[in-house]
Amino acid sequence: MYKQSMAASWTARLRRLPILIVTAAALYLVFHFPLVLLYSAVGEIWSPLAVAIPVGVLYVVYRRPLLQIHHRNTFAFGKLLYWAWTIFFALGLGGLTWLVDKSVVIVAVIGAALAVFFFPRKRARWLALAAFAATLLAPVWREPWLVSTWGRQAFGAVLLGSMAVLFATTELRRIKAIEFGTMVLLAPLVFTLFAFYRAPEKPPTGDARVRFLYSSTDAKAPARVRRGDDLRFAARDCRGRLLLGGASSPGLEILDGRSAVLDPAPTGDNLLPICVGRPGLAYGARDGSVIWQGDDGERKTFAMGQPVLMVQYDPRRDLIFAMNRLTRLVSLRLSDFDLVAQHAGGVSIDILYSPEQDVLYRSVFLRGVETLEPQTLEVIGVRELPLSVGGTMAVDPAHRRLFLTDWLGGTLYVLDARDLTPAAELPADHGMRRVVFDRQRELLLAGSYFRGDVLVYRPNIGGPPLRLHVGRRVRELALDGDRCLGVSAAGVFALDLNAIARGFGR
Repeated sequence: MYKQSMAASWTARLRRLPILIVTAAALYLVFHFPLVLLYSAVGEIWSPLAVAIPVGVLYVVYRRPLLQIHHRNTFAFGKLLYWAWTIFFALGLGGLTWLVDKSVVIVAVIGAALAVFFFPRKRARWLALAAFAATLLAPVWREPWLVSTWGRQAFGAVLLGSMAVLFATTELRRIKAIEFGTMVLLAPLVFTLFAFYRAPEKPPTGDARVRFLYSSTDAKAPARVRRGDDLRFAARDCRGRLLLGGASSPGLEILDGRSAVLDPAPTGDNLLPICVGRPGLAYGARDGSVIWQGDDGERKTFAMGQPVLMVQYDPRRDLIFAMNRLTRLVSLRLSDFDLVAQHAGGVSIDILYSPEQDVLYRSVFLRGVETLEPQTLEVIGVRELPLSVGGTMAVDPAHRRLFLTDWLGGTLYVLDARDLTPAAELPADHGMRRVVFDRQRELLLAGSYFRGDVLVYRPNIGGPPLRLHVGRRVRELALDGDRCLGVSAAGVFALDLNAIARGFGR
């Protein structure tokens, strides 16, 4: 009898095992979305450590009653830390998603409120799950790319299916209404931003001033253009070849004719063709290197420890300036790539060298803009903008103007290029990620990252800017004779500057 009872017990457990696995997956997914950034942080240390996150979550979920009793203070501190993180994360995520798609944020807030309201009510509890399912439709309806592959469809099925099983079992008691509501709020926001940063966009049509050289719908375009990978710049080298750089591999490739890889490592945010003396290319890489690639095949590198995002060149002193993604700024002698000077302090957002003013400008997070002496990198001037997270810069030397965007502000600042005193403010979008000044036509072009437009100003004449839609995630803009090259989620585009100038104001 005892053996039969034991066998029956094991048989019952085996039958319940699939349900236990599914409900465990659902319990983890409830807490997954507030912790998505933790995976990136752990990956910076050692990627296999990410496995410990779901294990730790499930341990706390299943042991919560005992932890509250036996480790009261530790549990209370962990709970405070978790909810502080979740609140700040939700505010930041909601604010960013608001810039991308306001309707998804509104739907997510309403869905979360309904989920919290119905979750404690036993007879109406399933309406909380229905609110979750309805809320997930918003990002999918806005971004069909989210269900464009079997893998994404499978994840959605697991997410909703496991929740349905959880609601049908007593395991639902392990979570609280606010925890479920937090998932309902964050999941559509995470999915929307995932699509924004990863999905390709169809190139806009109907404007002769915008021409796509390679688009996401072009079968002959490089694979990463068709996939919607994170493109960072398009520029021409000293031979006139079109180069494409990005934060994915291959980092740098030639697009003229057949695509050829120049550097497999992901690149920084800009590239400088240097066509005096020995011609070549200067750029940064995400492995922490500043790189000089000569046309004769010579290659020089300098390690900066963190991904190198921007480089500039001083032809008078033959110096390369480079900034990493944190606080370090260096100048290197191009002839031997030896360190000449370095500067640290404040998180760098952008650097720009002006030969006419003979200064290096540096945009700094929550500080403003600095002017530095090129030889020593000593700060010689500051314009304090403590409420600005920073932005990118361009110079109009003829009118002695420095233009500075504000990534999260609605203003484009115009400063005196010498003493940084305010001269004017131009209306702009949130998320102006790149600005360039065309001296010949006196046009200022600024890329609107979230809206997917290039705004064209006549800063010395005034008036509202023209808008040219080029696709979201507008990145580097680079002058190319009578054109301006740029990249977006729709591909590599060129703007006809003469046509823009002729049609201004129409």
